[in-house]
Amino acid sequence: MAVDLHLHSTCSDGLFSPEEIVKKAEGMGLKGLAITDHDTVAGTERAIRTSRRIEVVPGVELSTETEEEEIHLLGYFINYSHPDFLSFLEEIKQSRAIRLEKMLSLLEQMGYPLGSTGQKLFEISNPGRMHVARALVAEGYVRDTDRAFARLLERDRPAYVPRYKLHPEEGLELILEAGGLPVIAHPIDLQDMNWIKTLRKKGLVGLEVYHPRHPRLFIDYLQRLSREENLLPTGGSDCHGPDGEGKFQLGKLQVPDKYLEGIRKFKEANIS
Repeated sequence: MAVDLHLHSTCSDGLFSPEEIVKKAEGMGLKGLAITDHDTVAGTERAIRTSRRIEVVPGVELSTETEEEEIHLLGYFINYSHPDFLSFLEEIKQSRAIRLEKMLSLLEQMGYPLGSTGQKLFEISNPGRMHVARALVAEGYVRDTDRAFARLLERDRPAYVPRYKLHPEEGLELILEAGGLPVIAHPIDLQDMNWIKTLRKKGLVGLEVYHPRHPRLFIDYLQRLSREENLLPTGGSDCHGPDGEGKFQLGKLQVPDKYLEGIRKFKEANIS
């Protein structure tokens, strides 16, 4: 049986609610899933309550950053009621609203006013660049979200605004303190693969081996690297919604359920 351990809901920048994700996954016969929203665990309890015959792993995806690159960390079996962790996520939420205001101001100065469409983004619990990209599409400024990022919102593009600065080692520590298992998300994005060994020494538990952007040869490399560094392999679709919007669909990858068994057994054996 298959699992999907990388999913985004409407609690961050996904288009499916946590309840919809669970129901769709159960209808597909998946054995397990993880809601890994960006910098929030708001959808976890909702997903668990909806589940009838599928294991829901409490998860999160933290966006961390160095001077040179972004490194995303997945946290599995996170204690989603941990007070210090929730307090930190609330800080990030507030910083996202400030960042959104700056991005909208920059876009307006550049001739891309979003008006009421932009103001509605402040009603979203965790607004991010994808929400802005969708607003640009809705207003007819760009044809799709890929163009919005490439032209305006990517790092070093004119409407990019740096986010809350969280160093990878800080993000790793936050996940560990909340009882979670830290895993590097989509390592194909790493500019410096040495971060894997660096974070392994600090408590990194796994690598996301299966991801839609990972070619077969890179998957083989990550599998070897996981064995060499004694890291757990994981995988997921990184689903944000249906094709044409999020590109990656729920359950698109046949991630073996043994990967979920592996992180569960590690959790039971190592972290209380």
